[in-house]
Amino acid sequence: MKFICICSFLAIAMSGAYAQDCKTVASEQFIRQALENNLEIKAAQIRQQALAAVPKQASSLPDPMLSYTRWTSSVETRVGPQENVFALSQRLPFPGKLGLMGKITGQEAIVAGFEVDAVRRDLVFKVKSAYADLYRIDKSLAILDTYDDLLRDFSSVAAAKYATGQGIQAQVLKADVEISSIAVKKLDFEKMRIGVVARLNALMDRPANTAIGAATHIDTAKVQVEPERLFANAFASRQELLSGQAMIDKAEFAR
Repeated sequence: MKFICICSFLAIAMSGAYAQDCKTVASEQFIRQALENNLEIKAAQIRQQALAAVPKQASSLPDPMLSYTRWTSSVETRVGPQENVFALSQRLPFPGKLGLMGKITGQEAIVAGFEVDAVRRDLVFKVKSAYADLYRIDKSLAILDTYDDLLRDFSSVAAAKYATGQGIQAQVLKADVEISSIAVKKLDFEKMRIGVVARLNALMDRPANTAIGAATHIDTAKVQVEPERLFANAFASRQELLSGQAMIDKAEFAR
């Protein structure tokens, strides 16, 4: 009966229970740092920047050629003897070819831009997913800490009553067994937290053992969206689909 009272009191105390040694953090901090430091995004951005410079080069005339010839002996021509000859040449592609090459390479730059957006999208999803795991673990640890404190208080009271002949030993033993069980559960959650912290640090390109504070908040609001609207948004903005359309356009230009 007393354990039932403890659990009832725990349900009230859990709403305010939250303690961690490290500084608390929010998911926005992780997202911002990941977008700034993630190596996969940096590689995609460098590739996109390189491809963005190609259309201008592809649509420009080839470099003119300047040549110089010096004869070992004077050569007689209609305009007189020649010893030094300078020549300037410029290749002129078929009309429209340069513009077409610019369009083809421009599509490759567009595809690279969509790839950058896709990497950013996936990175944000991974960070939010890892943060949700961290929030769940930290909340679980906070609840277990509160429960442990209550059990220890109950165990002290039960032991005091048993020592004065007002209680029974079984109550003390039950509290001690439950305290041991809570310790095992806390250890399991702490191991899980180490893995989640390493995952978050990897996304932010930081050492795996970099300390991360307690997760403070997560948006649990329900979102109601019609399936048709979801499909429409996916077809209109999904980067992989947009990238595929750009590649189709490139193939059309190359015909």
